[in-house]
Amino acid sequence: EGALMSDAASVTSADELLLQCLACGTPVLKADDILSTSYRILTGQAYLSSAAYNVRVSADAQEAVYTSGSYTVCDVSCAHCDARLGIIYVGAADLPNEYKVGKFLLGQDQLLLPPSGPSLPMNEDMLRYQLLELLRR
Repeated sequence: EGALMSDAASVTSADELLLQCLACGTPVLKADDILSTSYRILTGQAYLSSAAYNVRVSADAQEAVYTSGSYTVCDVSCAHCDARLGIIYVGAADLPNEYKVGKFLLGQDQLLLPPSGPSLPMNEDMLRYQLLELLRR
């Protein structure tokens, strides 16, 4: 059984933008925690994030080789519905990549903006634009 990460409701305020699990709508990612939007994961574009909420991290670590190097990673899923959201880096073989250890890589196609927030984007480019605008504030 994986470890449950922190509950977003206990660490967020009402005016913070939370990206939700696409499958069930559970808050997963705060826009303020996104470090980069230019990563890729098996399903496509991904967010590199310093934190994730309402997620479960698999206890089973696995070795993964990406274009940037070799890593030890654990799967990350929604704590509410178990939808697979991405990975967390738990180890890096190369010193230049160690900054990723402890960071989450979550598929952009697995997350959506809440209906109560800004209007839902029509595609990934619009989502990326809205998030970049939020990050510039």
